Amino acid sequence: MASVTLTTIEDIKARLGIPASNTDQDAVIDAYREAVEEEILAKTGFTFGAGSRTDTFTDWQRGTTRLTSLRPILSLGGVQGRVNAPQAGFQALGADVKNARDGRVLLVGWQNAYFDPRTGDSYGQTAGWFKWREYIWPIVTVGYAVDPLGSETNPLPKALKTAALESVAALMARPAGSGALQSVSIEKISESYGQGAKVGQLIAPAAVALLARYTRDTVTMQT
Repeated sequence: MASVTLTTIEDIKARLGIPASNTDQDAVIDAYREAVEEEILAKTGFTFGAGSRTDTFTDWQRGTTRLTSLRPILSLGGVQGRVNAPQAGFQALGADVKNARDGRVLLVGWQNAYFDPRTGDSYGQTAGWFKWREYIWPIVTVGYAVDPLGSETNPLPKALKTAALESVAALMARPAGSGALQSVSIEKISESYGQGAKVGQLIAPAAVALLARYTRDTVTMQT
């Protein structure tokens, strides 16, 4: 099975007007392609790798949501939280997928726990402030299965492919301040390149708008 990528050397060379037979810059183009792809995946939370993952969160309050490091979520596995008192250790917790596409998980709370943290255990050893607020677990681990980008149920968005292509093309055009590509125009957004153009930014400014709808909000949300 062929590996999945956001763009290819062939597409980038066609965008730059480089003949397919000219392989002089293929290594450089591929290095830029890999760097841009890694940056886009990091910004969006997508991955090409399938399988099970486990994320660790700190200070997660019952009734709030957090984003998993990767998305979309296919299914949740085990969710555990560490309690401080009266017996330090991990307990099974309940959680629901709030938004599978975004990877947002809602912490429901205790499941098979030995006590309700807000009211205390049979020995009355729970602090009183638990009674007027929702409990916060200092450490929570969440196991889940992720749907890889490029699968039948998670196809490659055209916006991500275009952003990768235009970003690599822009990087290839910048070093000399001129070249086959003088500007990038994506829908109604354009960027021109010349001497002194900013170097070191992997994602072309004109491509940032394409990634906007796929960049996740990392704010913890209260339900």
